[in-house]
Amino acid sequence: MTDATEKYAFFLIGNTFEHVKPKDAPWDKTKKYRKIHKWTIYLDVVEGNRQVVAQVKAIMGMGEGRDWVKVENRPKEVTIDGKLRWRFFESTQSTYGPIRIQFDITGIGGTTLRNTQYVIRPSNYEETDVHHFFEPKPAIPNSITPTELPSELSFRLEFVAPIPNTNNAFRAMSSTLANLDSRSLTGENLIDFYKKLVQNDHKELSSIELWPRVQVDLPFVAVCNDSFLLQSLIKIFQNAIKYEFAIDQFFNRRELKSNKEAVKGTTNKDKHDSLASCQSVQDLMETMLPEYSEGRSKFNILNSGATVEFCFGSVDPGSDVCSVVEFLTRFSVHFVNNTIRFRPPNNLKDSRTVAEARELLFQ
Repeated sequence: MTDATEKYAFFLIGNTFEHVKPKDAPWDKTKKYRKIHKWTIYLDVVEGNRQVVAQVKAIMGMGEGRDWVKVENRPKEVTIDGKLRWRFFESTQSTYGPIRIQFDITGIGGTTLRNTQYVIRPSNYEETDVHHFFEPKPAIPNSITPTELPSELSFRLEFVAPIPNTNNAFRAMSSTLANLDSRSLTGENLIDFYKKLVQNDHKELSSIELWPRVQVDLPFVAVCNDSFLLQSLIKIFQNAIKYEFAIDQFFNRRELKSNKEAVKGTTNKDKHDSLASCQSVQDLMETMLPEYSEGRSKFNILNSGATVEFCFGSVDPGSDVCSVVEFLTRFSVHFVNNTIRFRPPNNLKDSRTVAEARELLFQ
């Protein structure tokens, strides 16, 4: 690739089409029209430097003022007619009429190509004219910094190691963690303490298998009534089962018991409603804790509901334990904090894929 072409990405837009028999087609929201058209719209980078494209945004609609937007930034490899492409956008839609689409492409330097129009065709169709995107600017440096931990939430970190264990560093750290008064340190000060503790014995700890757990105390337990505590816990565990399989994509939790599978119900809505119907903390524990889990489920309730515990599978020997500790802790604390601050969540539609759930988790 020459210097002249490394700043360009060349792309094609197309769609697949399937006509659905009216008797089999679902109704639209107005209950007036059948969605007899099923389309998959895509945008593929076929030549040039795909790495200059940071994001593809599509504004889709039927010209009736009810547009919807989808953004994608994780391309995947596809092969068409024996040639490799990078699919930067793909969306399947069922409608009663044709869709008009506007693509906006953003590059790694912040340059945006707007208003690339495409009208979907009632057939398998791909444009023959190749579009091009030019990114003249260098990549914007990654300046993402972690969101600061809330100081009003106290939390604790525990490690479980295989028994028998003779590792001196592990025993010393476990003893220190057990005796730490978490009320004296909160937020960023507490996580800094954990990181320093792990760093001191990083080499020794990296040689053994560790099972981390993060325990987050609810901040209002001492001043609120039982009803408020219960509703907060219900929201936390509705989100926990809603995103359980998405969270599993990031953390090794294969050997832990599933809370989602423990909750009665066939669909996601059934399970969501089952948690919402709980009348006490004890009722909630019996609903969402797997039978005979003995503390080895992915989420636990401790201290009569005052504490939520996040359990994670083993950290592979040789990992950067310090970075793992920080990531797990920040994830757990923000998960609790964001959930209790907002309204009760909706259930996840059964049609959602794990990848889509993963995107929703971090929105």
